[in-house]
Amino acid sequence: MNATQIVRSLIRDNNVYQSSVAKKLGWTGQALSNKLRRNTLSADEFFKVIEALGCEIKIIKTETQDEFVAKQRKKGVGLRLRQMVDGVRYDTANADAICHWDDGEIMHELYQNDDGSYFVAQYVHWECGINSILPISETDAERLKAKYE
Repeated sequence: MNATQIVRSLIRDNNVYQSSVAKKLGWTGQALSNKLRRNTLSADEFFKVIEALGCEIKIIKTETQDEFVAKQRKKGVGLRLRQMVDGVRYDTANADAICHWDDGEIMHELYQNDDGSYFVAQYVHWECGINSILPISETDAERLKAKYE
């Protein structure tokens, strides 16, 4: 079974129109139709379509039966930022963006890593300023989520 067959099966099983799935993705119905007809969905596009259908992809390790849910990263609004802090490497491209806020001088963006830890990417608005990453506690992250999400 290929990606097109999976998507078409899910569309049929969920009783939705292909055009409504395309609309959720911000695509035209024709664009989705062409990708399915030609079987040219990229892995990234496939994940987006699956999520638009309200589904997720689970990968189960056969030896241990451990489950891993494959999902798209929630991208932030800021540029990619990578920094080593206290011997730990942080990278906005490898974490999920949760929320952001701008105080006029600095744009802040809250991220969560796969291990559950949180950090804030700070983007300065002035010339020659240095963008930075600040690890934060779960308590502080929850407070920020409640305020800005």
